[in-house]
Amino acid sequence: MKPPIFLPTSKKPTTQCPRCGLRYPTDEEKCVHCGDLSDAEVRSLRAKIEEQHEAHTNLGRLFITLAAILAVVMALALL
Repeated sequence: MKPPIFLPTSKKPTTQCPRCGLRYPTDEEKCVHCGDLSDAEVRSLRAKIEEQHEAHTNLGRLFITLAAILAVVMALALL
């Protein structure tokens, strides 16, 4: 059985939306994330994005801490 062939994907150029801060393809007339939202809905979307960013940051910190603890345990096991 032959291994699958992975073809390079072409990335479309994107631009950052001034309203929501997310990126969208430049060939779109308006942001695909917030183009049809009211200002109140955009504020809610931005708050949700910030919450997700904070959660991802905390998860990253947890993994770094666990990796450091594991490295210390492994180093002590070698002594």
